[in-house]
Amino acid sequence: MQKNKFNVKLFVLLPLVLAITIFLWAVPTSFYGIEFLTATQQRVIALFVFAALMWMFEIIPNWTTSLLIIVFSLLIVSDKGIGFLCTPDAGQLVPYKSIMSAFADPVVMLFLGGFVLANMATKYGLDVTLARFLLKPFKKSWSVLLAFLVVIALFSMFMSNTATAAMMLALLTPVLRGLPDDDKGKVGLALSIPVAANVGGIGTTIGTPPNATAVKFLGEAGFDVTFASWAAHMIPYVLVMIIVAWVILMILFPFKTKELRLDIKPSSRKTDWKTIVVWVTFFGTIQHKDTVFSVNGEGNGPIDAFFNAIHGQKMDKLTFVDYKSHAITKGSDSVAVAYIQLRDDETGEDIFGIGVSHNINLAPLRGILCAINRYQRKKEAAKAE
Repeated sequence: MQKNKFNVKLFVLLPLVLAITIFLWAVPTSFYGIEFLTATQQRVIALFVFAALMWMFEIIPNWTTSLLIIVFSLLIVSDKGIGFLCTPDAGQLVPYKSIMSAFADPVVMLFLGGFVLANMATKYGLDVTLARFLLKPFKKSWSVLLAFLVVIALFSMFMSNTATAAMMLALLTPVLRGLPDDDKGKVGLALSIPVAANVGGIGTTIGTPPNATAVKFLGEAGFDVTFASWAAHMIPYVLVMIIVAWVILMILFPFKTKELRLDIKPSSRKTDWKTIVVWVTFFGTIQHKDTVFSVNGEGNGPIDAFFNAIHGQKMDKLTFVDYKSHAITKGSDSVAVAYIQLRDDETGEDIFGIGVSHNINLAPLRGILCAINRYQRKKEAAKAE
């Protein structure tokens, strides 16, 4: 008769995490030594420690912990939380809309697209087909190692590091089996997977979560970073680091075998219309580029200077008329909305635009671009008629 195994995570680690969380919540605010710390801020600290420990010990699936954090935040620190906890005496509360909006955060949507792209590539055999094509020309052991580093880094720019590593490990296993046991090159080939997967992830905004997070905060600070501009700046760094990694692996783990035979079996999936759609979607995503250009302008403030700069880019028939702005949410992370009014000098027609941002200076600039884009679309529609 098989005995039930004692669950350490459930009966030891979980009570420990809960005890630490309750302690951090229940102690007086003076315990932290932070001046003017409010009860709401203390709860956020306790919630942060709870999340960190739950993720660290993996007591429950990590995605479950993430959902719990959102639920707990709504209950104990939001302006629609539990009545006796979320009172004015607790300090500044977080707007419940800003918590719920985390589900539709642009960073989350960006990664959902990346994950869908990776799943499609795996399901329809695009990953295996591309790997066979890219690795086929290489025979010498040193060139095969370099090719693996480059190909893994390339895939990691558009797929999660974990998915890329799992896929390439499956492709690399037959190669490793074919090498002698005393060939140190096997270690170099195996290490090329995690090294290149991590290095390649910084090449695009969807390569790894910190990239998209950085783009979000840069945007809120007034610096719009596009997918193309990020890639143009970061891919050269990726290439340099790939070369450095290749040299280090070749020195530490030299090959005895001079030539390697790459036996990657082709995908068994037949080519149908679904496969074609996946190919078009994948390469359409890679080849899409934003138009980026620099403008310079002077004025009585950032809005006037920005419009004067844009005015010189074939927009000289537009006149800036007026703008108004106000906050649409409360709190330290409030969102500003700006309403822009431009005028077409040829027709006398007014064009309106709306800009929204956490940065009060960025909102009217986005409003100007919104108005200009509406003006351009209307001109193009008139020409089509």
